[in-house]
Amino acid sequence: DAQKDGDLWIHVGHLTKGKLSVGQTLSATVDESRRSGIRRAHSATHILHHALHCTVGKDATQRGSRVQQDELRFDFAHNQALTAEEVRQVEDIINECIAQGATVTTELLPIEAARKKGAMALFGEKYPDEVRVVSMGDFSVELCGGTHLSNTGQVGLCRITSEEPIAKGVRRITAITGPKAVEKGRETDELIAQLQRMLKAPQAAELVAKVESLQNEVKTLSKQLSELNSASVADAIDALAAQAETISGVKVIAKKLEGVSRETLRDFADQLRDKHSPIALILGAEIEGKVSLIVAVSKPLVKEKNLHAGNVVKAAATVAGGAGGGRPDMAEAGAKLVEKLDEAIAAGAAELKKQLGV
Repeated sequence: DAQKDGDLWIHVGHLTKGKLSVGQTLSATVDESRRSGIRRAHSATHILHHALHCTVGKDATQRGSRVQQDELRFDFAHNQALTAEEVRQVEDIINECIAQGATVTTELLPIEAARKKGAMALFGEKYPDEVRVVSMGDFSVELCGGTHLSNTGQVGLCRITSEEPIAKGVRRITAITGPKAVEKGRETDELIAQLQRMLKAPQAAELVAKVESLQNEVKTLSKQLSELNSASVADAIDALAAQAETISGVKVIAKKLEGVSRETLRDFADQLRDKHSPIALILGAEIEGKVSLIVAVSKPLVKEKNLHAGNVVKAAATVAGGAGGGRPDMAEAGAKLVEKLDEAIAAGAAELKKQLGV
């Protein structure tokens, strides 16, 4: 890192081996590869600023930036996200300016002369009487003290990788240049080629149709599976109802189910409530490594017995390190402690019995 303190240039570094002593003479060597990458990214940042003005207007002023080897980020004033078309337009303008091979020049000018030349300055920054002006072709003039290329064509290529908000009224664009931009393109090409092989699509243009076909197939199979699950549930609910404990005329079921999905868990609750009322139940299962709980009571019992499914599922979920809630007649919850699933179901059953006056 190089910094200026008055007329003194200070180089900041970290000693990795050996030792230093006062008065020792040192030599500094620039890492040319790294410096070239920084130049590409920095010059591309100026071109990006110009491209934003062309696309969204002069109010897209700089609010911050950072450049490193073939990577840049640029913060600018703007009140809404750029559309996909605007991002493409910005990237196109940048690469058009690169392709022009425009000359990059630097000169020291009095601050007023620089302003008359149209040099853009950062809002709120204080500048000395003499400033360094960096010009690129006829499209960019900025006050800047950083390292730059001598020709925009030396950037090679610039690709925008993201556009996002960072504060109210401030957006951030990140981009890559030179070899990193080329490598990004190669990675994308390889990904597309891999998808073509997996989906047996001779042409990349066929990928969308292939994916749509798979999505439709998954939708059809999911519907068929759901119908099979419903039929399987119908076969199982009579056995569950036969095991129910009857309290104050209400069937009470507390059961852990194996190998079910959340949809199947809800299907069990719905069918038991529809076919075996009056009923109050709590069902639990391990799904995707987590606890899933559902509590359902026949709707008339909410008024007749003052039952509340939300309070029951909350009592159960708390035991397993979770939370949940819902309507008085139906409530669901999730929890993390799978090893506490049996205890959670027992706690829910106890709360149901308590509400039934046991």
